[in-house]
Amino acid sequence: MKPRPEYFYLSYYSLISNIVSRLGCTTILIKEELESEGGYSFEDYVADALICLKTARFEDKLLREVTFVKTRGSEIRSPNVCATLHQGFKLLPRQRVPKPPISPRFEPPQDPPGAYTTGIAELDNEIGGYPHDSIILWEISP
Repeated sequence: MKPRPEYFYLSYYSLISNIVSRLGCTTILIKEELESEGGYSFEDYVADALICLKTARFEDKLLREVTFVKTRGSEIRSPNVCATLHQGFKLLPRQRVPKPPISPRFEPPQDPPGAYTTGIAELDNEIGGYPHDSIILWEISP
C-alpha cells in the first residue's frame, strides 16, 4: 500500500515544527512558486515569515515588488513595497503622487479688430490674428 501524500506533509510539518520549537528560532522558508500554482502549502503555515517576490514590466522597465504576506508577531503596515538591487537590496519608501496645482482658468485674448485671435496675444500683435473668412489648415503630427 502506497502512503498518501497528506501523510508525508503532516510528518514533514511535524518535523519542521518540532525542530523550530526546540531551537527557539525564527524560520523563513524560501521556495520557488510558479504562477500557475495557487494557494498556500503546508510550508507557508510552518514559517514565521512569508515574503513573496514578484517582477513586472512598467514603461519598459523591470519593477520588483516585495509583498509581506505574513510576519508572525509583527504588524504589517505596508504589505506591498517596491525594491531595487541598485547598490544592494533596498526597499523603496512609498511615494505619494502629488495633486497637480490648480491652474487659473484659460482666458483667450480679445479678437483683434477685423480678425480672430490666435490664442496668443504676442502673436496677435505681430500678425494681426486670423482674418475673417479665412481658411486655416492645421497639420498635427503624431
